[in-house]
Amino acid sequence: MIFKEFNPNKHDTRKVAELIYSVDYRTNLKVFRSKERAVLAIETLLLSEKNNYNEKKSEDYIIDLNHHNNQKNIANITNDQKYNANNNSIKKTNNHNKSNYNNKYNDRENNKNINNKSVNNKYLDNKDINNNKSVNNKDLDNKDINNKNINSNNLNNNSKFYIILDKNDFDDEENIIGIISLVKGKKGSLLKDILVTLKNLNLLDSLRFSFIYILDYFVLAKTLPDDIYLAEIAIDKSQRGKGMGTEILNIIIEAARKKRFKRVVLDAEFNNKGAIKLYKSLGFEIFDKKSIKLFKKERGMYNMEYVL
Repeated sequence: MIFKEFNPNKHDTRKVAELIYSVDYRTNLKVFRSKERAVLAIETLLLSEKNNYNEKKSEDYIIDLNHHNNQKNIANITNDQKYNANNNSIKKTNNHNKSNYNNKYNDRENNKNINNKSVNNKYLDNKDINNNKSVNNKDLDNKDINNKNINSNNLNNNSKFYIILDKNDFDDEENIIGIISLVKGKKGSLLKDILVTLKNLNLLDSLRFSFIYILDYFVLAKTLPDDIYLAEIAIDKSQRGKGMGTEILNIIIEAARKKRFKRVVLDAEFNNKGAIKLYKSLGFEIFDKKSIKLFKKERGMYNMEYVL
């Protein structure tokens, strides 16, 4: 697989909109009452970014998802994971024993240069965090990690939206087989999201999106400065059942670990038993459960974390 930052000036916005719709099709269908109407509204928002897109920013990644790829072949085998190119799956080695991640307050004695005062939250045990040479304490105070691949001064790099291309057909950027959306640290504001819809959509569609955003605000996981949040993941129907979901999640976990983040966080709907089973099998644990009901529409999520 090849990951590329979504470019609305170049990539198939219709295909991407359909994949975004599929992430939460139940809620989208309930609110918009039509798949076509929902997909069109999503595509309109994607196209609204055409003039604002800066190709140079695509070089700045939150985490490098392609560090396992050499542009034509599936990546080199790492010490922690073994990628099977024949069935697009990843097999964990003994170095990634699931038991190492069962405790979200796990021992962090190996990270020796983190200032305890700078990291103070319920997921980290301050007694186990000393100084770490790779982390700049001043940047932690500013709620950002200092790394050459993370531009802490650029708020636009706080989130990235990627398309996924087939490794065997990476030159064909129209052949999109999936999408993921990642957020570094704390998520954006609800008000900002609503204002974007008001600016680019008709009033009715804007209200529909705003309703979804409000529901999400109450049920999605709250993130911390040193988290990577997987906001969206979708795989094309033609590619499902091939182990891509497992492979993508393992790539994200390994890339986040290399950048010294502390957790990978995501959400799973109560009734999405397949996704919950997959996440648990990879080492994710439920750390919170939230639900809300507005105008006879209920939304519930398990907030899940993988402690790195």
